[in-house]
Amino acid sequence: MTTEEFRQTMLDIMDRIDAFCTENGIRYSLDGGSLLGAVRHKGFIPWDDDMDVIMPRADYDRFWRLFNEAHTDYKAVNFQVDPDFPHTFTRVMDTRTLAMDHNRVNKFGVFVDIYAVDGRPDDPAVFDDYVRTYIRLKNRFRKSAPLWHCTDSPLVALKTLLRHPFYPSRKKTAADLEALYRRWPMGATAHAGHIMGGSEWDTHMPAGIFEEYIRLPFEGRQYCCVKDYDTFLKSLYGDYMQLPPVEERKPYHSIACYRLEP
Repeated sequence: MTTEEFRQTMLDIMDRIDAFCTENGIRYSLDGGSLLGAVRHKGFIPWDDDMDVIMPRADYDRFWRLFNEAHTDYKAVNFQVDPDFPHTFTRVMDTRTLAMDHNRVNKFGVFVDIYAVDGRPDDPAVFDDYVRTYIRLKNRFRKSAPLWHCTDSPLVALKTLLRHPFYPSRKKTAADLEALYRRWPMGATAHAGHIMGGSEWDTHMPAGIFEEYIRLPFEGRQYCCVKDYDTFLKSLYGDYMQLPPVEERKPYHSIACYRLEP
């Protein structure tokens, strides 16, 4: 796929997510660079190569449990759906496509990532321990993923196969992660955020941010966003309307995408 085709496929997935959430009363917001793109560029950040979404935990759980019942060309995948899935979040994929990363992992299609928002411990010391525990469990979960099932790289297959016996079972690690997520429910703390992405320390903000949503323009469409996007984006990026240095304007991922023949 060209960059334009890749982005159009992500927008098609996002359109389906938006329609499904609207039909089922599920709250969501664009997240991270996607939210920044909506506010600063009214669409994709010119050098961005993915789309991210957040949902309060209750909505997140409803979403991934119901979404696949209503779709065939799109599929919501996480560890509960596919025990081989290497990530701690949910990924909605176009099953008619293939997205191959730098490890030549080729089981997944073009995607939009979805993260759950949970309460965050208010005590700074407890919060620090919470994030460190999550990072340790996340790394254990990812490194124990049986990627030899879904790569065409002999080196990746051999590496993941050899290290697999040295990690606790993924089922046990997944249970530990679930217990950690749900230790501080939404509404029980003054702070909330999502810990599943790569900004574990920064997504710690007033819980009220996740109660109100508005729709903002994005590539000629409108998607839901947290109403107080200013506080949210400042937490992540500081002066978010300021463009980064030229040398930092590059894609975060390294993904080659293909459309599968019928």
